[in-house]
Amino acid sequence: IELEQRFYNTVGFAIKRVLSSLKINRPITLKIINLLYILLLNKKKRLRLENRIFNKTRTIELFNEHNHYMIYRLKPKVREKVI
Repeated sequence: IELEQRFYNTVGFAIKRVLSSLKINRPITLKIINLLYILLLNKKKRLRLENRIFNKTRTIELFNEHNHYMIYRLKPKVREKVI
């Protein structure tokens, strides 16, 4: 989980660098990208994505606290013999 979070933070750092470059060199392109981002993702999804990419919100402690995976052991199905 922490390795995954570090990966997302690295992606977030790269995105910040690209955005700062676009702000200086191509501000109109940046405005169009920002508009598409707002139109394509609702506010809740944008907030969750930004938290995941730019903040350190996912930790092993939180994962263990909210982990609700259900693991079942399935019985093999008994087959009838056809004569």
